[in-house]
Amino acid sequence: QMLPDADVRDGLLDVIVLRKGNLVDLSGMFLQLTQGKHTGHPLISYFQTDEIVIALDDGRELPLDLDGEQVGHLPAHITVCPQAINLLVPAGK
Repeated sequence: QMLPDADVRDGLLDVIVLRKGNLVDLSGMFLQLTQGKHTGHPLISYFQTDEIVIALDDGRELPLDLDGEQVGHLPAHITVCPQAINLLVPAGK
């Protein structure tokens, strides 16, 4: 529900950007995210792309963690490699 338009076959990354907010904003935002009702929330942006560069505004390096493993530092340039791996997806998904 968090990414209702996500499709493992479309060759696109589905990106959610969360903007800084106070505790009340964040709790409401989290609830909307988990229910798939975050579209249009002022602190949430969602888009699809085939590549993205992630960096800090001040140029500092920040450790990059993917699925619990440290794989490098920001800035990071992430690009989709279409059909690079085979995925088994249940029918109807």
